[in-house]
Amino acid sequence: MSFYGDMAAVARSLLVEFGQIGTVTQTTVTGGGPADTSGGTVSTTDHAARLAVFQVSPDRIDGTNVKAGDFQVICEALSVEITTDDTVTASFGGRTLNMRIVSLGKISPAGTTVAYDMVCRGG
Repeated sequence: MSFYGDMAAVARSLLVEFGQIGTVTQTTVTGGGPADTSGGTVSTTDHAARLAVFQVSPDRIDGTNVKAGDFQVICEALSVEITTDDTVTASFGGRTLNMRIVSLGKISPAGTTVAYDMVCRGG
């Protein structure tokens, strides 16, 4: 295993110990287009993921990109690429949060994604 593969394993082991299992949901549309006015077929795929969920630190709130009530979500690297079109479901404070990804950051030294650091919104 490479050094960065080892770092991904360390990140995952920390999330296993201190995090929770949540869901990253990806929605795709197949078909549709100019010749097919049906709009295509929408399908969703849920990916179980180890997550840690925190309220965004007040010093990160700028009122535009990061707002009061947003959450910081640290997620393990998955076998699929996470995008801002995806949604995240996790528990926080005794309730289930269904959140959209507002800002997606990758922790990816040397181009190898070891974890994601996201700002999510919703509840």
